[in-house]
Amino acid sequence: MLRARSPAVLWAAAIVAVIAVGAVASRTGADRPVQDAAQVVLTPLARAFHGLTQPIGDLFSGLGSYGGLRDENRRLRQQVEELDARIAQLQGEQLRAQQMSDLQRVEQMYPRERFLQANVVLRDPNSAHDAIAIDRGSTDGVQVGMAVVGRGGAIVGTVIAVDARLSWVALIDDPRSNINVAIQETGVTGVAVGGSDHVVRLQFVPQTGSIAVGQTVVTSGLGGMFKSGIVVGKVSRVEGQPQDMFRKATIEPAARLDALSTVLVLTSYVPQKVNPP
Repeated sequence: MLRARSPAVLWAAAIVAVIAVGAVASRTGADRPVQDAAQVVLTPLARAFHGLTQPIGDLFSGLGSYGGLRDENRRLRQQVEELDARIAQLQGEQLRAQQMSDLQRVEQMYPRERFLQANVVLRDPNSAHDAIAIDRGSTDGVQVGMAVVGRGGAIVGTVIAVDARLSWVALIDDPRSNINVAIQETGVTGVAVGGSDHVVRLQFVPQTGSIAVGQTVVTSGLGGMFKSGIVVGKVSRVEGQPQDMFRKATIEPAARLDALSTVLVLTSYVPQKVNPP
C-alpha cells in the first residue's frame, strides 16, 4: 500500500525533474522551451517559499525593533527618574524658601527681640525622644534653656545641649520637655509636657479652671525659663473627671514638628530658672 506523498516532497520531486530536464535540454540545444516551462513551475514555488520564510524575516526584523524599543524605554525611564529627582529638589527648595520667609516675618513681628536663624542638620534617631540638632552653638551665643521657634512664631522646643557649633533641641512633644503655659482666653495656667507617644498634654490645671477645645495655649513666663506670650498650640481635647485633682487636655502644636528645616533661636531672652525659697 502506497503512502500519500506530502506536498513538500512532491514539490521537491518537481524541482529535481525540472532541473534534470533542463540539463538534458541544454546539451541538446532545446533549452529555451524548457526554461519557460521551468519558470512556470518554479515561480509559484518561489512565491510559496517566500510566503513561508516571510514570517521568519519579520520575526528577526521585529527582534531588531524590540531592541530599539527597549533602549528607548530605558532612556525614557532615566528621564523620568531625573525629572522626579528635580521635582523633589524644587519642592525642598520651595519649602525651605517658604519657611525662611515665615521666619523673617517672625522677626518683624517681634522687632525688640533678637533671633538667630539656624538650620536643622539632624534628628535624634532614638524613637523614644523627639529632638533635632541645629548648626548653631556656643560660639553663636546659644545657651541651654533658650527657646526655639518656628514659622508663625510658635515655639517648637528648648535647647538642651550646646557644643561650639552645634546644639540639640528637645521638641515640645519630647518626654524631656515641660513648659509653663497659660490659656490665652482665660489666663488659666498649667504645664505643657511631652510624652513617650509624642503627644503634648496640658497638665496641672486647677479643677476650677476653664478649658475648652480650640482655645490658644501660650507660654506663661512663670518659672523664668520662657518669655511669656509665645504660642504653643491649641487645645484639641479636654480630659479628666470631675473628681480629679487637676484637669487635663491635649494640645495640638501650632508648628509642624515633623517638617522643620530652619528655626529661630530666641537669643535676647536668657533663661533664668526661678527656684522656690
